[in-house]
Amino acid sequence: MAAKFSIKTFGCKVNQYESQLIFDNLKGFGFTPDEHSSADVVIVNTCTVTRTADGKCRQIIRKIKKDNPRAKIIVTGCKAVTPGDIEILGSMEEVFQVVHNNRKNDIPLIVSGLVETHPVSSSLISEISGFEEHARAFVKIQDGCDGACAYCKVRLVRGEPWSRDTTEIIHEIENLIVKGHKEIVITGICIGLWRDSNGHGLPRLFSDLDKIKGDTRFRLSSIEPNHMTDELIDAVSSSKNICHHFHIPMQSGSDRVLRNMKRRYDSERFMRLIGKVRDKMPAAGITTDIICGFPGETADDHFATKEFLRLIAPSRLHVFAYSDREGTIAQKMQEKVIDSEIKKRSVELISLGDGFEKSFAKRSVGKKIEVLVEEKFSKDLLSGYSREYARVILEGFQTDRGNFVTITPEGMFRDTKCLFSSKAQNYHSHR
Repeated sequence: MAAKFSIKTFGCKVNQYESQLIFDNLKGFGFTPDEHSSADVVIVNTCTVTRTADGKCRQIIRKIKKDNPRAKIIVTGCKAVTPGDIEILGSMEEVFQVVHNNRKNDIPLIVSGLVETHPVSSSLISEISGFEEHARAFVKIQDGCDGACAYCKVRLVRGEPWSRDTTEIIHEIENLIVKGHKEIVITGICIGLWRDSNGHGLPRLFSDLDKIKGDTRFRLSSIEPNHMTDELIDAVSSSKNICHHFHIPMQSGSDRVLRNMKRRYDSERFMRLIGKVRDKMPAAGITTDIICGFPGETADDHFATKEFLRLIAPSRLHVFAYSDREGTIAQKMQEKVIDSEIKKRSVELISLGDGFEKSFAKRSVGKKIEVLVEEKFSKDLLSGYSREYARVILEGFQTDRGNFVTITPEGMFRDTKCLFSSKAQNYHSHR
């Protein structure tokens, strides 16, 4: 009987993509996917972007071992890079083996006991076959970061930037389209650094994506403000297939805090960028991140962030409570904000973000929009996202899952931030 495996993934879309690649290779090596509770081997792909992420990873490792004492737990991911983190993970009695993040693709060989005879991953595939039972798939085009943001550990654990070959990217995307994926998310650690073999950036890749045949749309993952060029904005606005949705991390609305964070822009430049996007794409969704409680952040800085957010009115807001990360500049900074104050400020920002998200969604009421139906919401309802990344709850048919529908939302779903549409509202399936 083939050995059984499962994978638990934490963190970003890049981690999810890399877990899928491990999954496909393990299946190719003859292993059988199963639940954590009955698998022989469980791979935990960790995230270390925050202290909370670290804690959740350790917590799930203990739970998996408690539920399945015979499981061999292999830990990899961004928490498995620095000597200190590897030592912490390796000292856990539940952990069978820690695999450095830059060797995670060798896990199928390690699990098979073939690593000594096959030290190079020549027998492994380098493209995913699909995201099982998901309408949306992720494609990694780039890894690494050349930034020096004071709070960020990611650049320390992901290393120098490198770009994936255009031919390989397009080949993988075409295969995913054949498999039925209707949305492809272009992802990486810092996708704005992607370059092809001739030094061309994302606009050239977008041109290639527009040539791909098939009823599929493309969405960009997070992109840094300093990588949002006029050429890139023009390329997205003129594309027939790339969603008008940008996730642009802002982190703070205070120029003083931005300088201390060592970000490469100020609030005025960020405001001009948002203006350019909305001039070209008035309906575009613009989501962003805020770090709350960065060392030295005062009440005035927090107020400046709230006021700046009200000016740009993002369509969705992700709020992260600051936490020290080993090896970062911010870890050594004085004037740490106390946890209770960070929590209070976070609550205020989250409430503000909820209002932005609801207001953005309401702009689509009474207008025809395209929605990718992704999952079942309840017995009689489905859910999905518009091109601009507004969430929609809709009446429909189970056969619409994984397909586009054109609807006209008639209002909001109950007291939520989601749009609602019944079948009666110009419902048209693209099946």
